[in-house]
Amino acid sequence: MKKITLSLLLFCVSAFVQHVSAQAEASFDKILSAYYDIKNALVNDDGKTAASKAAGLEEALGQPPAGQLTAAQQSAWKEHGSAARATAQSISQTTDVEKQRGHLAGLSEHLLTMAKAVGMNQSDIYQQYCPMKKAYWLSETQAVKNPYYGKKMLACGKTTATLPANK
Repeated sequence: MKKITLSLLLFCVSAFVQHVSAQAEASFDKILSAYYDIKNALVNDDGKTAASKAAGLEEALGQPPAGQLTAAQQSAWKEHGSAARATAQSISQTTDVEKQRGHLAGLSEHLLTMAKAVGMNQSDIYQQYCPMKKAYWLSETQAVKNPYYGKKMLACGKTTATLPANK
């Protein structure tokens, strides 16, 4: 009877941990999705959509999956999530595409550092570089679509690194 009870308890704990981990991963995927929406709006020279999506990112970053992360992950989330949230807020407060683009490099850096530390991305993250702007951005695809110059120089840039999915 003790073995059955212990086995059942271990099964329940394992299921709970997997559920909690899945919630944290979904939360991080929501953040990445909101970031990609901002980046894609800037690719399309659409400041209004970028501002709207930045407000969504700001909200998503304000809801960290507390209690679902290790101490090191929580620390990285707090440090870089807070900075990313402030940058998202700056993007959300203007529809001027050039001002929004000015904030993108910092936002990209904080989210990439956070992604590496937290390790919850469910799909590959491509770090791309614009040699004209001397700045990086993140992409969900390997195809280069430059958010710093949009339609003017859409294919300018290259993929410099890939953060593999953490499945």
